[in-house]
Amino acid sequence: MGMFSLGAKAEKVTPEVVLGKTDKREPRDAPTIFAAVKRKTLRSFSENLTNWQPSSKNIADDFRKIEDVRAPKLERLKIEEINVERNYPLEVVLHIGIPGISDEIYEAFEAFSAKLNAEVLSDRVRTIGELTFVPVRCPGESLRSLCEFSLIRSIRVMPKVRMGQTALRSVNAPPFQPTFPTGPVLDPTIKTAVFDGGLPNNPHPLTQWAQEYSTPNLGSPDQSAQEHGTAVTCAALFGSLQNGTTPPQPFSSIRHYRVIDHNPVHDFDLVDILHRITKTLDHENFDFLNISMGPDIPIDDDDINVWTATLDKYAFQQQCFVSIACGNSGEEDHTAGNTRIQPASDGVNVVGIGASDKASGEWGRASYSSVGPGRSPRAVQFFS
Repeated sequence: MGMFSLGAKAEKVTPEVVLGKTDKREPRDAPTIFAAVKRKTLRSFSENLTNWQPSSKNIADDFRKIEDVRAPKLERLKIEEINVERNYPLEVVLHIGIPGISDEIYEAFEAFSAKLNAEVLSDRVRTIGELTFVPVRCPGESLRSLCEFSLIRSIRVMPKVRMGQTALRSVNAPPFQPTFPTGPVLDPTIKTAVFDGGLPNNPHPLTQWAQEYSTPNLGSPDQSAQEHGTAVTCAALFGSLQNGTTPPQPFSSIRHYRVIDHNPVHDFDLVDILHRITKTLDHENFDFLNISMGPDIPIDDDDINVWTATLDKYAFQQQCFVSIACGNSGEEDHTAGNTRIQPASDGVNVVGIGASDKASGEWGRASYSSVGPGRSPRAVQFFS
């Protein structure tokens, strides 16, 4: 009937009817499949459905399993309270993977947005698989109208960056002057990268094993981001430092890519930072990779984040061990779901790293460390 599959997501569905005598009407895992079809085709199929005969028993069985067919509506708008006076920075996710007309879909969205006085930032658009992530600035009074574009998957406020704007958290311990080992790394052939806020400008003990690289379109360093980058790099080299104990030689040197600058925070920082990371990964392969920043939002089971989709794909393609910080939201509102781990630590091809309250012995989760669960692997396949 000329229907195109656009992707899927996992949901809990309670069937209206159960056939087995022992079956119960209770929520069960089921895929929600997104599809596109022309209105006239759907109308024609609906009118002729009573006379439709499946061509095989398998098709008949599959058709019987369909629980519901519906057009997406305002549930795609992930903003609870709209201020009509505000100009919103948005991340709009489009279903754009229809063969032969992807460009036309995007051009139609640009034209539709322009009629609503919404600005599409075309130079910051990113496509992963069949989803296109579009930064948009839109007047609050036009948000509901923007949601009427039929091939939108979701609309949400563009998140802020978590790392430089948040105080660095650590286990409660008195400060001490660490001692470092001497000599080279154990294996100079291992390639390890950290993407963060940079290293100190002045001579520092870490520069014996770590070297800073600047990424494109970057301003001057930010001091708080440098402190964060130094702490992350130190942890990657030596793990947890102990007072009076010299750590062993690090396994490998570190290429520290600075992706944060001192420029004033703007609404689309996350887009620019991810672009700086991917420009490096497009030309460099690593054995180990650490990212201790990302969107300051809890993960959403309904939709994948652009950071997760992008970095998960690189981890899979490059066969690289990728560790990503889970976030420091553990003391936020748990009932509202705000304590849950943050992107991109929910990727199925990455390892999410949280914080503990002790370096050894009977340890537990640090109170500020974000909590699980993460995303269930293979519930929905986002790319192949």
